[in-house]
Amino acid sequence: MQDDLLLPYLRKEVLEGYFEICRYFIVTKNYGKEEDQIRLSYYKSLLLADTLPDLPVRNRLDLEIIAAEKEVKLQLARTYSSDFIIHIIQSGIHVFFDQMERYAAIDVKLRSIPELYAFFTSMTPIIIQKVKDVIQQEFGELNAV
Repeated sequence: MQDDLLLPYLRKEVLEGYFEICRYFIVTKNYGKEEDQIRLSYYKSLLLADTLPDLPVRNRLDLEIIAAEKEVKLQLARTYSSDFIIHIIQSGIHVFFDQMERYAAIDVKLRSIPELYAFFTSMTPIIIQKVKDVIQQEFGELNAV
């Protein structure tokens, strides 16, 4: 039933709106870390792109970003089990979007528009599940390599 909320013809529009709200929180809550902007772009790209985006590898080991590189993804698959990689990335998804939910709960501007607040909070679990599904598919396939 949740899949029905992301109908193909609404998918891009809904995702764009949702991730713009997330970007608003990163920028306005003095939480403008570059890694979080990259992470947000990565999650959005996972859902909108047919193939994984080419993002630069950062110095710190952030599997959510590193996994976007096909060659690094293959190397990770050779080194770690796909279950471990999936677990790490999924943990990052929950931490990131839980943070966005907490910001939404205290944000005066967003709460002053009840429809927008309801949209954001209802879409979060759906977006998280969609990202998880994509990650499971990508790394599940690597497990067979």
